[in-house]
Amino acid sequence: MANKRITIREVAKYAGVSIGTVSRFLNNSGYVGKDAREKVEDAVKQLNYLPNSAARSMIKRKSNIVGIAVPEINNPFLADLVVKLEDRLTKNNYSMMLCNTKFSREKIANFVDDLIMRNAEGLILVSINVKEKKVIQKMGEYMRTISIGEHVAYFDCIKLTDYSAACSLTQYLIDMGHRKIAFVGFHPNSTQTMERLQGYKDTLEKNGLPLIDGYMLKTSSEYDETKKLLEEKDPPTAIININDFNALKSYDEIAKKGLTVGKEVSVVGFDDISVARFLSPALTTVACDTKKMAVDAVAMLLHNIREDSKGSGLEVELPAQMVVRDSVADLR
Repeated sequence: MANKRITIREVAKYAGVSIGTVSRFLNNSGYVGKDAREKVEDAVKQLNYLPNSAARSMIKRKSNIVGIAVPEINNPFLADLVVKLEDRLTKNNYSMMLCNTKFSREKIANFVDDLIMRNAEGLILVSINVKEKKVIQKMGEYMRTISIGEHVAYFDCIKLTDYSAACSLTQYLIDMGHRKIAFVGFHPNSTQTMERLQGYKDTLEKNGLPLIDGYMLKTSSEYDETKKLLEEKDPPTAIININDFNALKSYDEIAKKGLTVGKEVSVVGFDDISVARFLSPALTTVACDTKKMAVDAVAMLLHNIREDSKGSGLEVELPAQMVVRDSVADLR
């Protein structure tokens, strides 16, 4: 037998407030005092209450709120993209709610519930892969959702040419005479990073080079990937980082070892963050047009909001281009 759906009356009783107070809070339609708001928020979470979609549609109230979820806001690439997304939303009279998920599934689920309570109209997932069926169902039923970087369920998506970009980076290193090439920072639950890893692996195999397990390190909170590589008996001559943010850590660890980037150890990354060109030596990386990404993503989301479309799995792929600088030694 299906679980009984919690009603607004039960939420009001649990919180010790009136039904009108709960309604104003859920629909953002009037003043609710701080104490009452906290009581209602607690009741909603404790009872796992979700507003009835039929009642919600009858209200026909637009919140002009869009949620944006990112895995790590301290990543310069993601921070820059969020700024550009907010700019586009603002120009279309939408405000933003941000969630720094820190790769936590629980934080994503709670964020979706918060968006529902505030009657948010849309959600943009940036480099986040959601697999939980209940969360996906909520994202599809209560708001319009799109993703950037990761293809999530049936939602429309903006993607980069991650696989081919990784192939190009790896081939460039091989063409420069490198044979001991490492790949670090990927996340097994991230389709985007696994596509980059696959491009690296396929390119090595295409060139007849062996895949060495010790040269492929996923992101870890227990150790620094570059430090671990440099402590190997036969360390790599080149390191492909999953992104430029990770490459900054490689620069630091290489310097701590008394080595020089671009000479003893070559380093490349993805994203072309603003500081990449100012590093010494300047970082060879893969660039993408974050402004176009933001413009296309917001246009896609607003179209789905206007048409009340849940999406059909549309995938728009934006090209990425390798930017050659000075962080790779020529071993030919």
